[in-house]
Amino acid sequence: MEQFGQRTETLLLQSNYAALVEQYHNGRPVVEELMILLSEEDAFMRGGATAALGAIAETDAGAVKQAAPRLIALLDDIDENVRRNAAWVIWLVAENDANAVKGAVPSLIALLDDAVDVTRGAVSAALWVIGRSDPEAVKQAVPKLKALLDDQFALVRGAAAANLGVIAEHDVEPVEDAMPKLIALADDEDANVRRNVTAAMAAIGRNRLDMVKQAVPRLVALLDDPDGGVRGHTISALGVIAEADPVAVESAIPKLTTLLSDQDYTVCAHAINTLGFIGESNASAVAGAVPKLIELLQSDDPYFRGAAAAAINQIGRSNADIVKDAVPRLVKLLEDEDAYVRNAATAALQVVRGN
Repeated sequence: MEQFGQRTETLLLQSNYAALVEQYHNGRPVVEELMILLSEEDAFMRGGATAALGAIAETDAGAVKQAAPRLIALLDDIDENVRRNAAWVIWLVAENDANAVKGAVPSLIALLDDAVDVTRGAVSAALWVIGRSDPEAVKQAVPKLKALLDDQFALVRGAAAANLGVIAEHDVEPVEDAMPKLIALADDEDANVRRNVTAAMAAIGRNRLDMVKQAVPRLVALLDDPDGGVRGHTISALGVIAEADPVAVESAIPKLTTLLSDQDYTVCAHAINTLGFIGESNASAVAGAVPKLIELLQSDDPYFRGAAAAAINQIGRSNADIVKDAVPRLVKLLEDEDAYVRNAATAALQVVRGN
């Protein structure tokens, strides 16, 4: 063990983390040796040991889980590199098992004030991962997360928005006064921030529709965003609104119709669903989208075929005449190989034909 430990120390001094990862996968007890080095007096060695554990965690976070108590303790280390690396590894471990690092929450919240932007980013991301499984555990971070929406570092702004979205899905009240800032961040220069903000709006809308309806003009504008993830989350938020109040999003219909041809799978799928919600209330408003929905009944993708049939069903409930041209293709789908598609086509035909 002493010989192995010396070899590990040598590789750390060389910052040769790739070699340590390779030796771990070759069966050496590298994780155990690195855990011992987490207690070294030399900050360089502590920082190197945490960095090496992070390199291992990127391929096998479960193996590093045993080091969680020592990593949590290092969040209070006097050395900024050690704190940053510890936060990063805790983030990776949380992705594997959030419960293993839930005890880190108080120290993580304290580090949201850290002077190092990368540390704040890693901490915010770790809290987000923990919050996905237990939003209540991170709710005490809300005041600091609101302040971080103004952070100069895009990763921090985006992670703060993501955290608030996770918390709002569980309990929207603590997040309510952050809504104006979230709406403003919909125009952030960073695509990841915009993605997280629009995802947060969808989460908030599921609990408090009135809070998100005020964002509709910004959301409609974001349907033109060059980033597919932003467009997808934006349509998801609009879909949440449309399901409860379709009139509120009718201004999005022209862009939603265009997005039926979007190359991004999620964007196209959400566009189909949202137009269905709107059409169920006002078929005439979505009449221009019907030819493309009929075309999607021939898609190679079974989800698109079924979703298009479901949207035609919804529109037909409001005005069957507007979707009557879909009948021949719906009839063909009665023999589709996919059960979801067959069922959706059957339901749509009953509505369109009036039987």
